[in-house]
Amino acid sequence: MSRKERIQSEINWLKMWTTLMVTAFFAIAGWAFTHYDNASTMQLIVASLALLIVSVIVMGLNRAVHRYLDELEGLE
Repeated sequence: MSRKERIQSEINWLKMWTTLMVTAFFAIAGWAFTHYDNASTMQLIVASLALLIVSVIVMGLNRAVHRYLDELEGLE
């Protein structure tokens, strides 16, 4: 497998994880909005913390994808 193919494969893998994390973000946010009245304060705090963690993970994955794209441009 050439370096270019390996980088493209890694980008595709990271895109899959990014999609999964964005889906998790919307699921948690949707739960928080629909259960806002009935949820305890602790549940809302945990949901907010989970949203923060998922957001940081998505930003890290996005950054990694951009690094690989820059590396891929350098090969061409």
